[in-house]
Amino acid sequence: MELSTRQKIVLATIECIEKEGINAVTIRSIGKEANVNSASINYYFGSKEKLIEEVFDYIQKDFMMDFTEIINKDIDLRKIVEELLLYIIQGTIKYPNIVKAVLYEPFFNNNYNGVFINKINALCKELCIKLNKQHNANEDNNKIAVIQLTASSLFMGIFPCIFKDFANIDLRDENVLKEYIKRLSDIFINAIS
Repeated sequence: MELSTRQKIVLATIECIEKEGINAVTIRSIGKEANVNSASINYYFGSKEKLIEEVFDYIQKDFMMDFTEIINKDIDLRKIVEELLLYIIQGTIKYPNIVKAVLYEPFFNNNYNGVFINKINALCKELCIKLNKQHNANEDNNKIAVIQLTASSLFMGIFPCIFKDFANIDLRDENVLKEYIKRLSDIFINAIS
């Protein structure tokens, strides 16, 4: 299927953010990546800021759709947790500058009411609803377990080798990642049981 010019620009912007970082992205670099001129970008989006907003919206919708698809699978809870962890950690490792860009507001401006943070909270709530239906554990315990799961996967995805010297853990290694996910899912399942 042929992408529209608008879609090409959005996808090119994602590539540029990942290559250059959010603060270094220019209309010129986006145009070069999308193979369009700067006037086309301004025509479709009006400004770089509006383009970035639309890119973030695209990323968040894609993330939310994938996350929701995983948690709504009719499979064992452990498998759901492992798929979620793999999705979050691999995605964060593969796209570190995208993750930094969408977390810019909470990191640098202490704004915890942004769209991405609200989406993460909504997804955590969705996972808790599923847990509460499947497990009669304490709802507050389920919330804490989901927070721990989300925080440990995001943090380790952002800093995949932060504990390399301490515990020889580098989540860029596929075998180490699988073992980390298995252990984390064990902890999560035990916490909600």
